[in-house]
Amino acid sequence: MFRLLPRATKLSKYTPWRGISTTRLPARSFSSGVAIAGLTSVLLLGYYSRDKASISLEAKKPLVEVRAKDIDTGVEFPNHIQSDNKELNLLGLGVRTVSFLRVKVYSLGIYADESAQRALSAIENVKEKLAKTATPDDDQLTGEKLMESVIKQSSFAVRIIPVRNTDFGHLRDGFIRAVQARMKVVQIDAEEAQQVNESLQTFKSYFPSSKVPKGNDLTLTKTSAGDLILSYNGDTLGKLDSRDAGVAFISTQLLLAYFADKNPISSKAKNSVINRL
Repeated sequence: MFRLLPRATKLSKYTPWRGISTTRLPARSFSSGVAIAGLTSVLLLGYYSRDKASISLEAKKPLVEVRAKDIDTGVEFPNHIQSDNKELNLLGLGVRTVSFLRVKVYSLGIYADESAQRALSAIENVKEKLAKTATPDDDQLTGEKLMESVIKQSSFAVRIIPVRNTDFGHLRDGFIRAVQARMKVVQIDAEEAQQVNESLQTFKSYFPSSKVPKGNDLTLTKTSAGDLILSYNGDTLGKLDSRDAGVAFISTQLLLAYFADKNPISSKAKNSVINRL
């Protein structure tokens, strides 16, 4: 009998589940708390990571490019383009047609930098003045003379997108004829005419002897310095330096041909620019 009591005491000491223990139960409760806290942290961390990833994806989502559509062809143009490290804004757009059948050749968008837009916006009754044909008796700038004063000081671009398959040679010849027509309108002297023709030969050499499928874009950019840049689908084909004789005339008059008082390259593009001012 005297040996049974120590055994019972020993059993109670090492097997607390047989009775109530004030030392073991708190340990179990602490472990459960840690487990619950750990699980909560994992869930919160997972939610935070997922939410953060969602925010990151939304932040990286590209902005939708705003475009304008030529209603005659369905061709779309971006409202902004980058050219010669400068952002140019769409002023207007329209279709180029040829022959009495009014065959649609290409759609075009006319772009300019902010300085040009500010200059045009500052002109009183600018729409009426641009729509008016300039005459020698005018005591103020109107028509193409008014537009020429803005083009000379700013960066402009014309983006051309054919609506039917064509080739570089066809587009090149159209540009050359436009400059030659402007030479007659402005009536430059023989020396300047020779300089212009020499620079035109350089300009012609920039055009590859290959096809231009419809939907591709050819862009002419006249910089504020007077350089003329020719690019195709974003790749530069050539650049005329304004420091070379005749280049400033070509770059300005080629752009001005789209705003000519008589027979502009695209009357719809010209009117679009005027109406959007």
